Amino acid sequence: MAPVDGGSTGTTSASSTSESTASVGSTSSAGNDTKPTSANTVADIKAYLDAHNISYASNLTKDQLLALVK
Repeated sequence: MAPVDGGSTGTTSASSTSESTASVGSTSSAGNDTKPTSANTVADIKAYLDAHNISYASNLTKDQLLALVK
């Protein structure tokens, strides 16, 4: 049972992570190549800033975050 459970957990984690990463990755990949705009969510903009090692305060508004992108 341990190998099945361990394999199942590993597969589930990888699957969940892959799905999660795929969702975020799609947005992040586009965000990495293309600068976010007001059409993006705050989370998308923060992901772009994080990917580009741009520091920001957690309480910034969407417009303030976008100003850091430019």
